[in-house]
Amino acid sequence: TIGESSFSEVESECVIEEVAIPEGVKIIERNAFSACEKLTSIHLPQSLESIGDFAFSGCEALKEIVLPDNLKTLGASVFNRCTSLERIVFPAKLKSIGENLFTGGYFSCQMNVKIVDGLIPAMLNGCKLNTKTSMWFLENLWKDENSLKEIAVLYLTQSGTKVLAQAELILWRNPEQAVCIMKELKNGYKLKPATIKKIDAFVEKYA
Repeated sequence: TIGESSFSEVESECVIEEVAIPEGVKIIERNAFSACEKLTSIHLPQSLESIGDFAFSGCEALKEIVLPDNLKTLGASVFNRCTSLERIVFPAKLKSIGENLFTGGYFSCQMNVKIVDGLIPAMLNGCKLNTKTSMWFLENLWKDENSLKEIAVLYLTQSGTKVLAQAELILWRNPEQAVCIMKELKNGYKLKPATIKKIDAFVEKYA
C-alpha cells in the first residue's frame, strides 16, 4: 500500500518528477501524490487494484496516465486539477469510477484530454461511472473525434434520464457518425440482446 498523503505536498513545494511504483502494490490511498506539481511521469504496477480519492489531485505537469490492467476502482477526483493531462488509458477490468474524476471541490478543471483509450471495453464489462463523472465525459469529450464512441456506450449502459437525454442530444449533433458508431459497437462487441435492441432502435431513429 502507498499510504494516505505519503508524498502529498500541500504546504511546501514537491520536487518529485518521476515515480515508478513496484509490483506487489495493490492500493494507492487518498491524497497519496496530491499537489506534486512537478510530477510528469508515473508508472503504475499491474498489481494495482485501487486508487483512492484525490490520489493525483494537483499533479499539474502530468501529461499521460496508463491505468494498469488489474485496476478495479478509481476514487473521486483522482485527477482533479491535472490540467496538462492529454491521454488516459482505462483498463477493461475497471469496475467503478468515483464522482468528479477530473474535478473536485470548488475547482473547475480546464482539461486538455485528447485521447481516451479503453473506456468502451470497461463499460461493456460493467464499469459504473458516477453520474457527475458521466456528465463530465458527455459535456467535455464529445468534441474529440473518438469520443462519440464513449458517449454511445454511456447511452447504452447508464441509467438515469439526465444522462440518457444528454447522450441523445450530443449524438444528434452528428447522427450519421453516431449511426456508424452504433453499428460498429453491434458488430465489434459481444453484447446482450437487450443492448442490441437499443442499438437497432437508435439506428432506426437516426438513420
